[in-house]
Amino acid sequence: LTVLVGINGSGKSNLLDAPRFVAQALKDGLENAVEERYGFDSMLCDVGEPRGSLRIGLELEHSDWEAAYRIELAAPKHRPDEYAVRSEALEVFNKGSQARETLSKNSRGNVTSSWSGLDAPVRDKRSLTLFAVGGDARLEPIVDALRGIETYALFSEELRQPHKPSQRDYLAKF
Repeated sequence: LTVLVGINGSGKSNLLDAPRFVAQALKDGLENAVEERYGFDSMLCDVGEPRGSLRIGLELEHSDWEAAYRIELAAPKHRPDEYAVRSEALEVFNKGSQARETLSKNSRGNVTSSWSGLDAPVRDKRSLTLFAVGGDARLEPIVDALRGIETYALFSEELRQPHKPSQRDYLAKF
């Protein structure tokens, strides 16, 4: 059990939503994940980032591999509806073969990969490459792990209200 505690606006909800956002973007597509969060502008307001960019990095460890996945989304300062993938990178280390493989996309939409024969179709600047190539058997375990990320949060109005301390002596029974 992990509990996050902090003052309002300190980033607790964003910390929980970042992996959920990546999972949804890899399941349903980036535009759907952004729209579910009321658009890119709303996402930027949530993180308090005035420059129009948002970065998320996740690291996964499995008995056979380790992976790091990072994305950066950006938009012109006064046109958040024109967001695009500024960068995307996946680095996988195979523990058995000691091989390190990479897949990356730059701000121009150019994709490079060290996996031989990986068909990484050129997609528009609003698409994640990993979403497009996730069916490749070599990437499937990593993509499945990222898509399977779930986080839970309690947002009960009762929990949000200030409470008076209980008068009970909880330590009396010890």
